[in-house]
Amino acid sequence: MNFELEILLAVIVYLWFFAWNGRRRGSPRELYVLVVAVTSWVILQTFGPQVQLIGNLIFKFIGLVATGGLGGENSDVLAAVSEQPDIITADNRVTFLFIAWLVVVIIVYLWTELAPIKKPNNKGWATILGMANGLFFAAVLLPRLVAMLGDEGRTLAAETERNDVSVVLRGSWSVFREGIGNLWSIAQPHAQIVIFLLVALVLIIAATSLRSGAKA
Repeated sequence: MNFELEILLAVIVYLWFFAWNGRRRGSPRELYVLVVAVTSWVILQTFGPQVQLIGNLIFKFIGLVATGGLGGENSDVLAAVSEQPDIITADNRVTFLFIAWLVVVIIVYLWTELAPIKKPNNKGWATILGMANGLFFAAVLLPRLVAMLGDEGRTLAAETERNDVSVVLRGSWSVFREGIGNLWSIAQPHAQIVIFLLVALVLIIAATSLRSGAKA
């Protein structure tokens, strides 16, 4: 039970950071990042072989340009491209797709950070979208970060599909469900006070959101 509580608190702190960052950046920026991150991940995993083929063609063309092989006839150029070795193979395709996804996410994050996008005063959606980004990033990155824990971590990462984000999402929901249940069992002797504090917190948040919307 104590370890489950530690996990729950760690998840809450992690999501709180992304919620705060979402409030700082605003809902449009967080929405752009979320849509691009999820869409690009789905496209890369769905069309992995096609992306691999396009990536190899691009790398072969760059290699041909670097060696000055574009001076011949078209047939010679095509033959030279086809003779170039494939940089992206079946063994490293997952790594290539992951790096491509990271590049896309970093570019869109920096663009939304620097672009003059109007930030609404209402922080509610920004907070929710920030937490959604944090949860999706955890679902993608956690199976890879687990491998840093040594042999046991690498074994666990190998047993878990690195591209199956639903594994982490289901695990996060289980942690929240069990953690909230454990917290409620601790707070149950003071249930009336806890419920009063929760209702007061909800009312404060609602009043703050309405006030921000009125100022807009």
